[in-house]
Amino acid sequence: MTLNGAQVTAATGIVKAVEAGELPRDSGLAQLRILFNLTKAQAEEMMGSSGNNPPPKKTMSSQTKTKVKKSLDPVIEREVGNINRIKRLEDASFPKIQSRIKETLAWFIEQLKSDPKRLNTFNWEIKPEADKDLHKETLDLFLESYLYGMASSAPLEEKEFADGITEVIAEPITFEAASEFLKGRVSLKRSDYYRLSDFMKTRAFTVGRLSQLDAIDRVRTHLLKQIEGSTSSLNEFIEAIEADELLQVAGFSSESPWYLETVYRTNTMTNYNAGRAQEFQESKPVALEFLGIEDSRQTAVCAERTGIILPASDPFWERNWPPLHFNCRSTIRAIYKEEADVLGLDISSITKESKKKLGGIADTSNGFGANPIKDNAMWRNTPEMSERINRYLIDEELNGVVGETVCKDFAKEVPGMVNIKTTKGGVRYPKEMANHQELTGNLKAATALAEGKGYYVELHSPGKEKYNKQFDAWVNAVEKWEFKELTSTKIKTISREINDAFNKAENLLLVITYRSQIKPLESAIEKE
Repeated sequence: MTLNGAQVTAATGIVKAVEAGELPRDSGLAQLRILFNLTKAQAEEMMGSSGNNPPPKKTMSSQTKTKVKKSLDPVIEREVGNINRIKRLEDASFPKIQSRIKETLAWFIEQLKSDPKRLNTFNWEIKPEADKDLHKETLDLFLESYLYGMASSAPLEEKEFADGITEVIAEPITFEAASEFLKGRVSLKRSDYYRLSDFMKTRAFTVGRLSQLDAIDRVRTHLLKQIEGSTSSLNEFIEAIEADELLQVAGFSSESPWYLETVYRTNTMTNYNAGRAQEFQESKPVALEFLGIEDSRQTAVCAERTGIILPASDPFWERNWPPLHFNCRSTIRAIYKEEADVLGLDISSITKESKKKLGGIADTSNGFGANPIKDNAMWRNTPEMSERINRYLIDEELNGVVGETVCKDFAKEVPGMVNIKTTKGGVRYPKEMANHQELTGNLKAATALAEGKGYYVELHSPGKEKYNKQFDAWVNAVEKWEFKELTSTKIKTISREINDAFNKAENLLLVITYRSQIKPLESAIEKE
């Protein structure tokens, strides 16, 4: 087990989060295994005793909490019912997902049996095809979760408070099926549905494809360790391998479903809560409440936020939107004027009580908490996902899916945009940028991204954003990129230019002008 400096820092952060009670111990262990390819024993060793004695949870004053809970009991019951509905969706989908991963592992076993030496020489140039059935099952689960989130967040009559959402969405999930399900609760335009469907197809494909290759990666690492202590020949060892046995190693078995629960369950709750955020934007509640499941599994990071009620426009909701960690079950509920009147809630006084708590709450886990519908946050790949996408050599494959879904309009003329011809991917820019001083350089960088890996790049027209928000391009419709041509060979200057660029966007394409800039650049990156 060898981790580089950045990985050590990230792994230490996970351990500290578990120690502080911000993450459940099992979620922390699952993160260590998935993100750093550790065995169960290695993850346990790194985690140590963290999480065995979680710190006490912070809560509202008992008097206030009792008063609020008494008023909101019917609503809480409804929300718990909705989350249980999502759990049932997962329970119905997981066996189908397991069967598809089992097929992937069967492919890998056949590869090894045809050439046992591949256990040592395996690389990602050869891999199984993307599983269409896995993609469909993942897509249906994610899309249903999102639509349930929308439906369950609409204003309801008092008699409906404890019912939750009980209907089932008809399959296949078409615009007509979605509209029928949402009918009487929220409206859904055809154009909005197809846009949502395109984004969800890309997300489902990414999660499903990574699941296939993560399973192979995990199993191969396990087998390499097993063969070290085996007295059998390599051929005998390979012949004895069974797919059912390896499902458990990969985290997809019924006995040990840690990958399913960590990755799929977290994505499902992300979609559910994103659907709610989308509907809140349309229905304009007067306030929002953070609602956690108060049981022995609840983490401190969710417990200390449970019961917080603030206006829907409060900045708090931009960085505290669940899920706040892997396996998070928390959600956000809307408080509409009609409901507040029926329940006799004094929003002003409850908000003041909530504000008192804000100073003492811990930060959310890294990569969690952002409002999912702001700046397309929920559709962006995390740094850990991007690293695995590059390692498995599937970036062009995923970009091809993007070109068939969220960026399919790059293939046609769009009013106000200028298209640049490329052999892969796509590049375009707003006509208003025709005389912009950075256009030539940015087009060169954008074309390099498209021709190199098949990205779809739309240059960002400078608007009214503050200087440190003036990023250069949207890539694949969801990622903000900054293009930076280095102008110096001095380490301090290069470091400053890189920091300035990352203040504008989360992704950076550096253009090196001189060979003499390479070593100073390496030094500047090492110091970051």
